[in-house]
Amino acid sequence: MGESGLAWTILRPAGFASNALRWAPEVRARQAIPNQTGDGGHAFVDPVDVAAVAVEALTSGAHDGRIYTLTGPQVLSVPQQVDVVSEVLGLTLRVVDVPLEVYAEQLRAAGLDEAVVSVAMRGAELIRSGGGEMMTDDVERVLGRPAGSFRGWVERCRAGFA
Repeated sequence: MGESGLAWTILRPAGFASNALRWAPEVRARQAIPNQTGDGGHAFVDPVDVAAVAVEALTSGAHDGRIYTLTGPQVLSVPQQVDVVSEVLGLTLRVVDVPLEVYAEQLRAAGLDEAVVSVAMRGAELIRSGGGEMMTDDVERVLGRPAGSFRGWVERCRAGFA
């Protein structure tokens, strides 16, 4: 418990597997999937695992004062994610690299505030440089089972790409 006397647990999820749904328009149109992060990877976490850890933290005092970084069980780059989506959906999808300067201009053209553009650029640069390639076993430690895979999430949520 903190100085306030209230119990707390901090959950820090990595990139969500569900962020891949942003590619649904390109998948439907069979267009190239944009890649702003090069070959850099990230251990995308299944949102179901985040919810399950949150339920456990809220219903058990065993997690008071703990900080959990929630990741999936493997680091994947955008091209690797697209390969998984391709296999699960039975499609031939391709990736097109988007230079960071072009990505910034796309965000500005979409009407995003410069502060949001700056944060998005820093995030893309971090992953591109390998700074997002961290995995933890926090999901498994809390839930007593392995974290769900990106493939499992795509298989379960394939209708979101249709």
